[in-house]
Amino acid sequence: MVFKFYNSGICFSEILVEGKKASHKILNVFNGKWEEKKSDDDLSLYYPIDIKRVTDRINDALKFDFSNNEDAFEIKGEKYLLQDSYGDTRIYAHRNIQMPLVIIVHDNEFIGIIETERTGCSVIVKSGYENQTPIKIWKTLNASSRLNLIKAPENVKIPMRDGTLLNGFVWLPDSDDEKYSTILLRTPYGSKNYWTWLRKYVMRGYALLIQDVRGREESEGDWIPFYYERNDGSDTLDYIASQTWSNGRVGMIGGSYSGAVQWAADTSGNPHLKAIVSLVTAGSPFGDIPRKGGAILSGSMAWAFAMADIKMKRDNMIRDDWDELLASLPIKDIPMKGLGKNVKFINEWMCHENYDSFWENADWTNNPISNDTPALIVSGWYDDDGTGSKEAWKLCKRQDRSNRKMILGPWLHNTNSTRDINGIDFGNRAIRYDLDKIYLDWFDRYLEDKDNGIESMDSVQYYLCGENGWQTSGDWPPEHSKNKFLFMSGNGECSFDCCMENHLEKYIYDPKDPTPFLIDVSSNECNVPANYSRVEKRSDVLTFTSQILEEELVISGELKGRLYASSSCKDTDWLIRLTEVIDDETSIRISDGILRARYRDGFSKNSFMEAEKIYKFDIDMFSAAHRFSKGSKIRLSVMSGAKNLVFPNQNTGNNPAHDTKMLVAEQSIYCGKDYPSGIYIPIININE
Repeated sequence: MVFKFYNSGICFSEILVEGKKASHKILNVFNGKWEEKKSDDDLSLYYPIDIKRVTDRINDALKFDFSNNEDAFEIKGEKYLLQDSYGDTRIYAHRNIQMPLVIIVHDNEFIGIIETERTGCSVIVKSGYENQTPIKIWKTLNASSRLNLIKAPENVKIPMRDGTLLNGFVWLPDSDDEKYSTILLRTPYGSKNYWTWLRKYVMRGYALLIQDVRGREESEGDWIPFYYERNDGSDTLDYIASQTWSNGRVGMIGGSYSGAVQWAADTSGNPHLKAIVSLVTAGSPFGDIPRKGGAILSGSMAWAFAMADIKMKRDNMIRDDWDELLASLPIKDIPMKGLGKNVKFINEWMCHENYDSFWENADWTNNPISNDTPALIVSGWYDDDGTGSKEAWKLCKRQDRSNRKMILGPWLHNTNSTRDINGIDFGNRAIRYDLDKIYLDWFDRYLEDKDNGIESMDSVQYYLCGENGWQTSGDWPPEHSKNKFLFMSGNGECSFDCCMENHLEKYIYDPKDPTPFLIDVSSNECNVPANYSRVEKRSDVLTFTSQILEEELVISGELKGRLYASSSCKDTDWLIRLTEVIDDETSIRISDGILRARYRDGFSKNSFMEAEKIYKFDIDMFSAAHRFSKGSKIRLSVMSGAKNLVFPNQNTGNNPAHDTKMLVAEQSIYCGKDYPSGIYIPIININE
């Protein structure tokens, strides 16, 4: 049977499935001819997804009997649930698996598969059934609808203001136009790795430049993450604008590090940057990476190991000795112990204990320039760089940007590719099939001045977990949310009513046995939802639990913890967490935040504590949108360790990167009328 492969509405191949074999007829985008490729070819050169995995699923589905019209079925032990049905067509969502697919059935016959990834939606469909799939979304395209062939790429060396040459590749449409708007992606992960994801923009009439950032791949210079990106981004924009093929208008796209470089370029005030599509952007150095809340991230060490050489080595992330390695001291020597060598940028990070001019240069959130660049921001509740997107939205609001939009889903850092995480069900509709269309509409509107109505899209679209549906708002936090304070009180309780009596709760924090943070370091996902019921039973965790909710409670917005606390040591860490308690064995993480005590007055200096003196600590937490179900409970937890997320605070007050000593701390948490400890929670509905 022959299927057509579409990515972002463009047909790039035909796939002939014969039993367990598949052959491919690939569109040569440079000459317009169709070329035969066998299944044993290196198909990664032609597909943005694992096409072998997909063709295997097609083969399985072709053998399956769909005539029973079931709402759920399994193929080879993998579960599919009915998501939609219209007419004779049924859409089944793949569940409880990473990178889930969608199976499409028409008139009881299998006709196609859908797979999404960060930058696009791929559809493999039997010819003639395109309108039963997300391909129909692209038929409404009222701009960039003419497809172009592509000229052979040009390898360019782009000079920076200090003479450093950065490597990149330029692709141009093979058209009669003389000048084009440009899509720019700047990456530390290899400029050759993004072609199959971004070629669609060239076919839609844009020039495309994919560039290796300084010190990566074929680019010259030293690799110091984030440090050079403001000037290098601006110089690259100037280079594009100076080319004969450029009309001087540039839009940037990319995720994670490639999101942060967009904001860095934007902070330069360069006039050629006209649009941003920011996906799961990394944020400020002390709000996100590498010093979250002032603590040194250990969860990001897998990424740092992968980036230790000029080319990314993903194999460096996968280790079975992370627990042992991350427990070794001093922290600065871990690269030598784990990789057998020092890593320059990690050494540089370890030399700057507090927020100084080094971190300021790498911090795009500290932007004095009032820009009005249209910005589309995409992130997820469980994106470990979610703080970066929150910071981006705040920056846009502070600058009162005319055109800003944000989409927040129930996703990890690997955006738009999860329906279930750690067994937690986010529903069939958690994945969207229209994001790539929105990205193109954004560029068409703000680079090409096409009237496509994208500016009328709701300012914020967000997924309400627990209810498992999409919501809209004119702002973030939603205009109709109201901050209420959830107070800790004695006897391990919490309530929206302040306890008039003061209480003191104590625990012992031993940095040699820190409280676990439930992540797999090798996965490089550091913000996953998980069941913390067993962790909460530890003696180094304080819990404060509400009465059973008599009605559902909806929260949407930003959360902030406040603790009144003291310690027997001059420095320590405070972590506060919000969970939903379903039963005695189920307490699901909704949000948390961490703060190193010495930074309670800001990250630029050490403000050590006096033993047993009470201090107030305000702790930023991850944003959330969640429905607490009727019959559940709300729980606040306080602890001082987050093993696998951050290196344990040794409680000495010494430079944590160099210190080898550890002190056990006696921690005291105060609550009640004079010490209102708890969490500010954005409530959508609550009985007053």
